[in-house]
Amino acid sequence: PRPLSTCTCRSLARSSVHRCPLPLSARMRWIKPPVYDTRLIRSIIGVECTFDNASVSTLNTSTAIATHPNTFTFSPARQAQLGGLKPSEAPPYLYQFISQQLPATLESVRGGGGVAIALSVQPGLHGSISAGVAAVRDVLHASGCAHTVAIVGVDHAIAHALSPRGAHASLSYPYDVLVLSGGTSSLFNVRGPRDVSVLAATRDDALGEAMDKVGRLLGAPVWELAPHATNPVAFTAPLSKSSPRKRAAALASPFFTFSGLKTQVARAVRWQWTDSPEAKDVTHARNVAAGFQTAAFDHVRVQTARARRLAGTHRLPLALAGGCALGSALRGAFPSAFAAAPAWCPDNGAMIAWAAFEGATVPFPPYLEHVNADRWKERLAAHDTATQTQGTTQKLSTQEDIP
Repeated sequence: PRPLSTCTCRSLARSSVHRCPLPLSARMRWIKPPVYDTRLIRSIIGVECTFDNASVSTLNTSTAIATHPNTFTFSPARQAQLGGLKPSEAPPYLYQFISQQLPATLESVRGGGGVAIALSVQPGLHGSISAGVAAVRDVLHASGCAHTVAIVGVDHAIAHALSPRGAHASLSYPYDVLVLSGGTSSLFNVRGPRDVSVLAATRDDALGEAMDKVGRLLGAPVWELAPHATNPVAFTAPLSKSSPRKRAAALASPFFTFSGLKTQVARAVRWQWTDSPEAKDVTHARNVAAGFQTAAFDHVRVQTARARRLAGTHRLPLALAGGCALGSALRGAFPSAFAAAPAWCPDNGAMIAWAAFEGATVPFPPYLEHVNADRWKERLAAHDTATQTQGTTQKLSTQEDIP
């Protein structure tokens, strides 16, 4: 098994009881938060903000029970409402969401013992992570808690790998976990919260990303089309084919790859459909979606078994985590696996708090030393002004149409 990145391994090797200063703006006074010690902490607030969504949740360390994550996600409807927002343009709105949710969460846990805030600081989009750090910093200074609340960083991928333990008390170290989401498709061997290695990873797209691209080809999400297929096995065999050279390479070094499956879907669509939208057959789309889903899950299952046999971990328990683990079809492909709780499968603050509770903390990356939220506040103000102007213009044009 090969280890994670050098930065991650070096971070995981450090002790969980350390001073992790909250990055402050150069214009603010430097304040060191208290030492993070799980023996003194009674509540951990998890803040997830690594990509295009944000989530806040609270974990009670005495009962190991987390509140349901309060999540803000940029759905297609929300993006259309904001004028086609891209994930890279999300930081101002993530900053706004955390700034609105965190004060009430802090107020609900104050007075009940030590409080810590766990932030996802890697891997992810630098803008989104910076927005989360800036929002937490500003809320703590505004509430006067900057010197009483401990701050720790958490690795996003490690949090996914540890999330099944939050739902299954019988799942003990060591174990293997398959993390499948829109950003990663990896098989981890977890021997402890600070001892994680990679057994297999994707060569191209993640499973969730491949499903999104196939859904755009078919005109609807795969998980909506596949259950209504009239002939689910019609396209399973063509989609599962691979050359002898590729099969030999997979046997020698197991990995996940979904580029060939996407190509087969594109060909199947091209053979059946024309450029005219009226010629699209919904039944055909459902069968193709079911075939792609079956082939993709079979590929993941076979490659997972190969990787575990090569690493000698095939006798260890297997767990499932990540956004794709929400689907019943994937859980059916691994019936004996310990699946994470449904609320903990997508990116959420509960799994971040749980990872901090387990002790899987990491230091803040250097680029977070000086984070300035003024630019995001200006963009939010500009967007609000543009929205009000557009609404006024539409109202005036409507009034002019009235005779």
